[in-house]
Amino acid sequence: MKETVETDAVVVSKATALPKRKASEPFLIPWESNENGGLMMSITYLKGYFRGQDSLTKVKFDLDFEHSVFDNHYEFEVKVSNTEKYIVSISLTSAFMKVHCSCNDNKKGLCQHAYSLIKDRLRDNKFYFKHLYNEQWNYPNQQQRKLFKVLVANVFSRTPKVILEAVAGLGRIYSYPFDKSSPSLLDVRFHFEELAQNEKQKRLVFAIPIDNDINGLPLLMPFLSRDRRGNTFQSSYLFNENLPQPETLTSYELALDAVARQMLKISELSSLDVVSQDERWGRKQKLMNLWCDVIVNYLKNDDICFFESNRKNYDVAEIVLRNSSTNVYKKLKIGGEDFKINIRVIESLQGLLVEVLLYYKGVQVKSPKFLSSKHSFLMKIGNKTVLFIDDFYIEQVLNKFKHSDFKVFVLKQDIECFYEDIIKPLLERFPVQFSSFRPESDYMSTSSVEMLRILDLNVSDDYLHLEAKVAFGDIAVPILDYQNPQILWSCDNQLMVAKRNYNEELEFASFVASQHELFNDESTSHSWRLPLVSIAKTSWIERLKRSCRENQIKLNLDRIQLGSKYYPYEPKWKVRDVLTHGNFLHIQLSFNLGNLSLDLSGFERYLFDKKNWYIVNSDQYVYISDSLRSMFIPLFSQGRIEGEYLVLTSAQCLSFQAVLEKIDPSIINEGLRSRREKLENMKEIPLVSVPATIKATLRPYQLAGLSWMAFLQEFQWGGILADDMGLGKTLQVISLLEYYYERNPNSGPSIIIVPNSLLFNWQNEFQKFAPAREIVIYHGTKRKDISELGEGSVVLTTYGTAMADVLFLRNLVFSYMILDESQAVKNRNSKRFEYLYDLKSSYRIAMTGTPIENGIQDIYAQMTLVNPGFFGNYRAFNNAYKGIAQEESRDETLGSLQKMIQPFMLRRTKMQVALDLPDKMETTLLVDMLPAQRKVYDKYRKIYQGEVADNLNSADPSKSKFVAMEALNKLRQICNSPALLKDESFNSDSIKLDQIEEILSEVVPGHKVLLFSFFTSMLQLVEERVKAKEVGYAYLDGKLSQQQRQEAVERFQGDESCRVFLISLKAGGTGLNLTAADYVYILDPWWNPAVEVQAIDRCYRIGQEKHVNAYKIVCKDSVEEKILVLQEHKKQLADGLILDETNLMKTLSKEELLKLFD
Repeated sequence: MKETVETDAVVVSKATALPKRKASEPFLIPWESNENGGLMMSITYLKGYFRGQDSLTKVKFDLDFEHSVFDNHYEFEVKVSNTEKYIVSISLTSAFMKVHCSCNDNKKGLCQHAYSLIKDRLRDNKFYFKHLYNEQWNYPNQQQRKLFKVLVANVFSRTPKVILEAVAGLGRIYSYPFDKSSPSLLDVRFHFEELAQNEKQKRLVFAIPIDNDINGLPLLMPFLSRDRRGNTFQSSYLFNENLPQPETLTSYELALDAVARQMLKISELSSLDVVSQDERWGRKQKLMNLWCDVIVNYLKNDDICFFESNRKNYDVAEIVLRNSSTNVYKKLKIGGEDFKINIRVIESLQGLLVEVLLYYKGVQVKSPKFLSSKHSFLMKIGNKTVLFIDDFYIEQVLNKFKHSDFKVFVLKQDIECFYEDIIKPLLERFPVQFSSFRPESDYMSTSSVEMLRILDLNVSDDYLHLEAKVAFGDIAVPILDYQNPQILWSCDNQLMVAKRNYNEELEFASFVASQHELFNDESTSHSWRLPLVSIAKTSWIERLKRSCRENQIKLNLDRIQLGSKYYPYEPKWKVRDVLTHGNFLHIQLSFNLGNLSLDLSGFERYLFDKKNWYIVNSDQYVYISDSLRSMFIPLFSQGRIEGEYLVLTSAQCLSFQAVLEKIDPSIINEGLRSRREKLENMKEIPLVSVPATIKATLRPYQLAGLSWMAFLQEFQWGGILADDMGLGKTLQVISLLEYYYERNPNSGPSIIIVPNSLLFNWQNEFQKFAPAREIVIYHGTKRKDISELGEGSVVLTTYGTAMADVLFLRNLVFSYMILDESQAVKNRNSKRFEYLYDLKSSYRIAMTGTPIENGIQDIYAQMTLVNPGFFGNYRAFNNAYKGIAQEESRDETLGSLQKMIQPFMLRRTKMQVALDLPDKMETTLLVDMLPAQRKVYDKYRKIYQGEVADNLNSADPSKSKFVAMEALNKLRQICNSPALLKDESFNSDSIKLDQIEEILSEVVPGHKVLLFSFFTSMLQLVEERVKAKEVGYAYLDGKLSQQQRQEAVERFQGDESCRVFLISLKAGGTGLNLTAADYVYILDPWWNPAVEVQAIDRCYRIGQEKHVNAYKIVCKDSVEEKILVLQEHKKQLADGLILDETNLMKTLSKEELLKLFD
C-alpha cells in the first residue's frame, strides 16, 4: 500500500521506489534539482526517503574533522544520550548523496539518526551540502593529503565553509580554495613600458596614502602644514579652494606640486566611465612615468611620509593627513634594474614546490613586507627605505604571490594546468631554476634536447629590429641570458627541464652578426637593429630568409609589412593543370605580383624586363630576383605560349626537370624522372649488346657511349657525342648504326655528313669495323644517284656536297643523320645550318671533340640540329644565357646551361677513360727573336700602334678592331719570319726557322714529328729547310685533293723514312689519325687553343703507344706572348669554351687593345 506525506501533498511517497539493499550498504539519495549548480535538497523531498514517524529531538551532532572533506566525505557523530552514539557517514557527488549509519537499521529507507542529521542541516538552507562539495577534494592521494591543514568553519550555520591550507613551509597549494581576499594566481600576463625626467629642492609636506590609489597606482599628495597664523590643515589644498594656498614655492616644491596636480587630473579622468582598455593602460603608463620621474629626480634623497588614510577606498579628495604614530618617513627609491625576481622549482615525491625569490642589488629579500594590502608597488627594504616597483608585470606577480609567502605547492595531477597558467608566463620574464630531492627526477632531461633557434623581426622608429631567441617546446627566451641556465617547458603532458647550451647560442649570435656589416659584433647581445634606409630596395631580407633556411633557423616576419621597400612581394605562381599531348607537355600557369594577377603573357613582359624592382597597384613593391629570372627565362625562351599553357617538348622537360620540380613537383611524372636519372648516371643506363656485325671489341666507355645513344633512340631524342679526340667516336657511331639496323632491318638508309678530309677515313673505318654494311660515297662530280637506296644502306657525303644538293636531299627520308665534326655547323646564321636543319631523319647524332669553340652560340646551333626546337629561337636563348658574359652571374648562368644540355651531350676525356694511353707533356718554348728580326718587328709594331690609336680616336672607331686584327696578323708573320711579309724583300732569317734546324738535327733521327702552322707560306719556308737536310717528309694543306690527303697520311703512318709531316692547322687539324708521331710542334700558336688541342690529338689518341711531347713555339716580348697572357685572363667561360679572334676582339677594351702594341 502506498504511503504519502500528509504535510505536503506535492511530494509523493518514495516508498515503492526505495532500492533494496543490505543493512551494511549506504543509502543513495539523488539530488532534488540541478538548478543553481545542483546539490539542492528540500526537507519535503528528504521525507520521501524516511519510513519513520518523525526525527529525533534533543540530539547532539558533531563533525569528525579528521575523517572529513577529502573525497567529499563527512563523518558526523549523532549523540542520542551519553551511552547511545552513532556515526553517520555522508559522501557527496554531483549526482547524489550517499548515506550510511552505524546503526545498520532499516533496510527500506533512512534511519532515524541519519534523517534527523540531514533534516537539521537543511532547515535553513536547502543548498547546505553544496558548500561542502568540491570535485577537487577527490584528487589528492593519501600521501598528498598530509600536505593540507583542513578546517570546516561554521559547520552548523546556514553556510558552512571548507578551508584547505598548506602545512607550514609550502605557502599555498595551487588550484585549491584559499583565503578569498587573496588574488588569483591566474592571468599573470601584463603590459609594460618606460619613463621621463626634471630638477630639485623642498618645503611642503608631500605624502603617500598607502591604501588609496589611482588606476591601481599610489598617488602623491601635497599638504600645507600651516599658514602664517599658525593654523594647521589636514586636507590637501589641491582639493579645497577654500583652504589657504601656498604663497611661495621653491623650484623643488613647484616640481612636486606639478606632479601631484597631474596625478589629480588623471584621477579625475579615471572617475569617468572609460570604455577603451588602451586608454586605461595609457593612463596607467602616464602615472608610472610620473612616479619614475619624481623619484629619480626629486625624492631619492629625501624622506617622504607614508600614512594610513582615514578614507580607504573613498574619493581621494576626502583624504586627510593627521599626526599619527602610524605615519612613517622613509626614502623612496626605484626598483629598476636593481630589483630581480627568480623562480625556483623544487621536485618532491608529491609534486612541485614553486618559490618566488626576490633580490635587491644582488641580495635576497627574505620575508618581504609591503606597505599596502591593496597593491605591491611599495616594498620595505630594511628600516629606512621603500622600494617603488616600477614594472606593472612584476607588481602583479608580487601582489598575487605575497599572500602565500611567495610559495605555491603543486600536486602532480595539477602540474600541466599550473605550467600553462603560471609557469609559462613567468618563464617569459624571469629565470627559473629547477632542483630535485630525488635521485631520479621525473622531469630533468638527461638526453640532449632539440633547441629551436628563432629570429624575430619587427619595425619601429625607422629601424628594423632583430631579436634572437631559443625555444624548447613552447617556451622561447632571448639568447645568451646567463641568469637563466635552465629552461622548463611542457612536452606530452610532462614538465621537462633542460640545461642551455651557451656555445650553440654564441654561434647563433655570430651568425646574426655576420648578416650585415652594420651589425656590431657583440658576443653578449641578443638584439640588433638596422636603419630601414640601409635595406630599402635591396633583397637583404630575402637573403636573410635563405640563410636562415639553410641553417635551420626559424625566421618570424609576421610583424614586417609585406610589399614594403625593404620587404617586397616576390612573384608567386600556381600550376593549375598539366596535360600531355604526344611528345609535348602543356603546363597551365598563373602568377601573382602582390595583389596583381597575371597570365603567362603578362608575366613574360616582367620576366624579360631588365629591372628587379616594380611598383604595382600604386603602392606595392615587387622584387624579381636574378635567380628567379634564370629559372623561368629558359622555360619561356625555349617553350611556346598557347593561351594559358606553356608548351615544352619531352626533351625540354627532361633538361628542365630540376627547374620544373622547383616550380611544382607534380609537373614531372615518374617515367620522365627515371629517364633523367639514368642519363645523369651512365651506370643507370642498361648496357646493350654489341651487334654481331661489329668486328671490334669495344672498350667499356665505348660500350657505355653506344648504350647512351641507344637509350636516346628509344625516346626519339638526338644527342651530341663530344668525347675527346682520339677516343673512338667513329667506332661508337658505326656500332650504333649496326645496333639500329640489327633491330630494324627494313628501315631506310642513313646519312653521315663529314668534312672533306674525313670522307675516306669513314669509308675505311666501315670496311674495318662493319664490312657487311652497304656504303655509298655521295661526293665528286660523278657521284652516284641515291634516289633508290636499299634498306639499311649508309650514305657518306661531305658538308659541301650536301649543301650543293640540298634540294634533292630534302626529298629523301633518312633513318639516322650523323654530323661529324659538327662544329662545322656552329653558325646558326649560315646556309649550312639552314640547309641541314631541313633534312628529314628519324634520329640525329652530332659528333665533335670541341662542341664549344667560340661561345655558347655554338651549342645552340648543334643542339638545335639534333633536337629541333630544343632552345626555341636564338633571341630567347641569348636572353636566357647572356649572363655568361657578366662575371657576377657567369657561374650561375653556366650552371643553368650545363644542366639543360647535360642529358643530351656525352663528353669523356682521355684522363677519364683512356687509362692505357701514355703520358702527354705540353710545353711552351719562349724564344728571343734574332736582332735583325726584332728590328723589323719593332718598326712595324710602332706603325700599327699609331694606326690603331688613330682609328680608336676617330669619329667612326667601329673599324678599329678590324684594323687591329690585320696589324696583329702582320706581327705574327714577322714572329715566324720577316720574309712572310708581302711587298717587302726581307730575308728568311728567324729564330723559329733556326729552331726547326735544331729539331731536324736532334729530334727527327729518333722520332716522327708533326709540324703545324697557321700560315702555308711558313710551311713552305720550313719545307726548304727539311729538303736541305734531306729528311723524308709529307705535306698537307687545303689545296690537296682527297686522294692526295689519303696518300700523304698513309705514307707518314707506314713509311719509316718519312720522319716529318708539315701540316696546315686549318686543313689538317681534325679527323686525321697520325699515331706514328710522338713529337708535335705548333709553330705559331694563336687565339684558339682548341685548334691546337685538335692538332696535338692527331697523334695523342687510341693506338698511341709512345709518350707524346707537344711544344708551342712563342717569341718572347711579342704580340704572341701578350695574347697568350691576355687569353689566359679572359678565357674559360666554361670547360672547353674558347674564344677565336673575332670573339676575343669583342671582349677587349680600348686600353687592352692598345696594350698589345706596347
